[in-house]
Amino acid sequence: MPRCLPCDVYLQDCPDDERCVVDVRDIDGTLYALPVCKPMPAQPVPEGGTCTADIPPFFGVDDCDRGLVCFVDDPQTSTGTCVPFCDVYDPSSCEDPTRVCAAFADEWLSVCATPCDPLQADPCPPGLACVPSQGASTFACMPPGTGTVGAPCDGFVYCGPGLSCQPAGDVPGCMGALRCCTPYCDPADPQAAQACTAALGVPATCSEVQTTGVGTCKAAP
Repeated sequence: MPRCLPCDVYLQDCPDDERCVVDVRDIDGTLYALPVCKPMPAQPVPEGGTCTADIPPFFGVDDCDRGLVCFVDDPQTSTGTCVPFCDVYDPSSCEDPTRVCAAFADEWLSVCATPCDPLQADPCPPGLACVPSQGASTFACMPPGTGTVGAPCDGFVYCGPGLSCQPAGDVPGCMGALRCCTPYCDPADPQAAQACTAALGVPATCSEVQTTGVGTCKAAP
C-alpha cells in the first residue's frame, strides 16, 4: 500500500480503538474512495453476520468488526454481510477456499468475494453481478452498477450486469470519459462479432480480456 494513504484496510494498522474503513471524499467535485481510521462500532458484527453500511456497496462507515467490510447486497436497505478485506497480491489472504481476493476501485480496496463466470446466464446470486477485478484476470460477484452500454464508468462508477468498463476508444459514443460500458462476449463463439455489432450499433469484434477466455465487445478498427 502506498505510504501516502492514512491506513491499510488489510493490515488494520489504526489505533486499538479504531479500524481502517473505506470512506468517500469529494475532492474538487470528484469522488474518491480512501482508507481512513474510524472508531470501532459499539457492537461489532463478526464475519458472516448481517451488517449495515451508509454508502453501499462497501464504502463509508459500517458496523462490521476490524478487518471486515459490509458487502451490501440489498442497496434499498443498505444491508449485507461482513466479509474480510484481503491482499490482492496474496491469494492465500482469503482463508475461505470458496472465495477469491478481488480488487475494486483500486488495488488497496480488495475483498474476499465469490468467483464467477460472466458468460454464464446467471453467474451470481440475485442482487449481485459478475465484475472483473482491477489489474487481475479474476471475476467475482459484487453489487452491480447502473451504467448502460456507452455510459461512462471507472473503478468507482460501475457498469450494469453483463457489461464491462473498457477504454473509450473501444466503445462508440463514449464521449468525455476515459472508459465506458460495453457488453461481455465469448471470443470462442463464431457469432460473437455479429452479436457485438448488434449491441454497439457499429461494426464490432469480440476481444478477449487478458487470457481469461472472456471477451468484451469492441468497435472494429
